[in-house]
Amino acid sequence: MPKNAKQVAEEAMPGWKAVEEQAPVDALTEHHVDSAGVDLDRLKRKYFGDTAAARDSTLGAAARRGPNDADQSELVIMERADGRDASGGRKTVVVHGEKIVGTQG
Repeated sequence: MPKNAKQVAEEAMPGWKAVEEQAPVDALTEHHVDSAGVDLDRLKRKYFGDTAAARDSTLGAAARRGPNDADQSELVIMERADGRDASGGRKTVVVHGEKIVGTQG
């Protein structure tokens, strides 16, 4: 049976455990927003002309390109299993398939 990304990360990093990612903080509840940004289509017209503004600004780079290896990778947040903070905090690992291909933290 294939392993999920958390299982792969925990097996590859003894002494560490996978933790749930915390929900992002809503910027409106934390800070007072005093103005709105400029419309992206307006900026495109200003700097690139009318033809650039006609393109769909909601079509991201991932939708324009085909699937690649990064699309099948998962991020897993790890912290020390024994509670001590010897390494300075959490680590984020990139799991692709059944191996870790990158770490940060």
